[in-house]
Amino acid sequence: MGVLYVLEDIRNPVLDFLFSLFTFLGSEAAVLVLAMVLLWCGDKKFGRLVLYTGFFSLGSNILLKNIFRVPRPWVRDPSFTAVESALPGATGYSFPSGHTANAVTSYGCVAVFGRGRAVRIICGSAVFLIALSRLYLGVHTFWDVLVSLVLGVVILFAVEYVYRRSLESRKFRNLLDGACVVFAVVMLAYVLLTQGNGDSELDAEGVKNAYSAFGAVLAFVFAMRFDDAYIKYPTEAALWAQALKLVLGAVLVFGVKEILKEPLNMVFAYHPFAHAVRYFFMVAVGGVIWPMSFGVWSRLGRARKKNQ
Repeated sequence: MGVLYVLEDIRNPVLDFLFSLFTFLGSEAAVLVLAMVLLWCGDKKFGRLVLYTGFFSLGSNILLKNIFRVPRPWVRDPSFTAVESALPGATGYSFPSGHTANAVTSYGCVAVFGRGRAVRIICGSAVFLIALSRLYLGVHTFWDVLVSLVLGVVILFAVEYVYRRSLESRKFRNLLDGACVVFAVVMLAYVLLTQGNGDSELDAEGVKNAYSAFGAVLAFVFAMRFDDAYIKYPTEAALWAQALKLVLGAVLVFGVKEILKEPLNMVFAYHPFAHAVRYFFMVAVGGVIWPMSFGVWSRLGRARKKNQ
């Protein structure tokens, strides 16, 4: 807690705003947008690597949160105060830091394995600033962040090694996809079997996150297999077409996520399984439905060049 007290003393409105922006970069929405850019407009294979590392990191984070059940800093020490604007996003248990894990396995993946010195420096800086922001905002302790950094790096290199082999071997491809699904099942099963051993509200948050991750993983593996077998969508297009494709696709994906929330809650009587279904549809739309239009976007770009 010592580091948090030091940072608490230097807080001011300007830094509060800046670090809130930095922490947003590690949010689910920001990481999804990065994945969309890579998968839809850049290197599809590299985008898949980012999502593989992200899902293994997410599952590990959910699992560890529910194993250790560490309370947030302000619960451990009632005299400590976090930045108020950060509280709505600080749900669930504290250890380890989910935002930091997201940062390592998304921006960190680009920084380590990506191309372009400037891009790698920017992404490496993003990892540091996101991790620091969790401490500055007072929503995680130093150990929450440090363990996430170390775990994220281990997952990053381990998954990259298997993924690289999977591009050349069907055996490794099946191994990676199978491990992804099995890990999601184990993570969900553990969370469900151990709920009720801690704070009921925080346990409920863990169950919701576990179901969401489970649904997203199943859809991700399905979408990749379906694309390889049937769609084989292109990522090339004119710059204007790339921008429009990205914006409209992002609106569609996030729209599906929000629009389906209440109807699915009603269908499943507000059982958390509704989150699994919702995230499955969200990822399926982004990985299967929307990419079916990419051939059109690619041709539109070429057609406009010919007319000019």
